[in-house]
Amino acid sequence: EMVQMYGVGEFHLSFAHGQWLWQRWGHPPVSAPGGLSLWAWFLPLDGAKGGGEEVTEALRKAWLGLSNALSGLFGASISLLASPLRHTHPSSSLRPTSSLLRSLWGAQ
Repeated sequence: EMVQMYGVGEFHLSFAHGQWLWQRWGHPPVSAPGGLSLWAWFLPLDGAKGGGEEVTEALRKAWLGLSNALSGLFGASISLLASPLRHTHPSSSLRPTSSLLRSLWGAQ
């Protein structure tokens, strides 16, 4: 429900604490930094034209909603990531892995 509510195409959430015992468990399926990491790709916004403040505000609200919903689901302080001082909006980033987003964006 939260994925549809906030227009999330794909998100990755990791909680990492301690040390990965690769000799015992093998290589991790996906590498992750220590602490908490959340990244998300949002679907194209309906009704938001071009770029600018309207799109930025819609994405800010979607990010806040997603991080608050995940905070409640996992009983963690993920919503603290919602502060503008603690997240970035890179112009270039990792490609999404979902086939839906890759088809929407024409990625290969």
